Amino acid sequence: MKKEEKRIWDKYLTKFSAKIEGGLLKDLRNEMDKRSEIVKTHYKRLLDNLNITTEDTRNMLMDIFVYSVFDKYNWKLRSKGETPSKEYKRFKSVVTKFDYYLDEDLLYYAIKDECNELSNINKTDVERIIKSMSYLAQGLANIENFEFINFAESLRRHIMFNVSKDLPEKIYKIKSYYYGLLTMTKIKDNLTAIDSLKTSILCLPIGEQQITNMYLYLLLIVLNVWNVSGKTYVYSPLDNGVSEVLLSLGLTDKRIEDMEYENTGYKAYKIISEMLFPEEPSKMMVTRAVAERWCYQKKIKICDECWFNNVCPKEY
Repeated sequence: MKKEEKRIWDKYLTKFSAKIEGGLLKDLRNEMDKRSEIVKTHYKRLLDNLNITTEDTRNMLMDIFVYSVFDKYNWKLRSKGETPSKEYKRFKSVVTKFDYYLDEDLLYYAIKDECNELSNINKTDVERIIKSMSYLAQGLANIENFEFINFAESLRRHIMFNVSKDLPEKIYKIKSYYYGLLTMTKIKDNLTAIDSLKTSILCLPIGEQQITNMYLYLLLIVLNVWNVSGKTYVYSPLDNGVSEVLLSLGLTDKRIEDMEYENTGYKAYKIISEMLFPEEPSKMMVTRAVAERWCYQKKIKICDECWFNNVCPKEY
């Protein structure tokens, strides 16, 4: 075992290791597997309700990105009695056409004047959201062939050769690691195309694992847009609610706080996801559903109603 991998196991996964080796996670895995289809159906209905369909690929790719960005603020919005979908609808009441994504002044108005709570996030985040939407829209506007590998390669080139030149130096320094990964990525099949798409989103000013993972989950798992193999490369987003559920389930030794892509906590989460569901690690999205309904941001956890009540050791 490599030194870094040992550090991850020692810091977060000693309980998980013992339970895996003792065969104590079979019932939990079965329960999560059973509920994962319910969660997929929930998100499919959510997208239908938001009028996000696969009829116009360019619009769909843009709209799902926007929803994924709004979802980054899921817990902040819920604490104020809002949801990402409500804010998305307000935003889309103004940004009704794809071309409008190219108008940064209009995007600013749609967030600051139409959204209830997203209008209150810090100015830096608003600017990064707007620039990210604009950069992605510019790339999508110039793509004609949306066959998966061609789309991934076209977006990769747009990010590398156009976005990188326009980024302020301060943001580019933060994103330079991802640009390095993107430059080294050679797309030759569906798996490398998924990897490239993931890295391309991370290169955007607002890009991070929560947004990237939600984007790929909705596109490749919920909508199955291209019907491509590669579900083993798609993960569900890690956020504070998921971290809380993992702790309660005894899957982590302590609450994961370092959630940035490739940080120790996120790598621990990927290990858990891959070992529980090697063929489709995104089934961990079930923990997000549990966090929203019963476990996180509640004065008292509603354990009696939770899907995991009979298999959860409640280690919190």
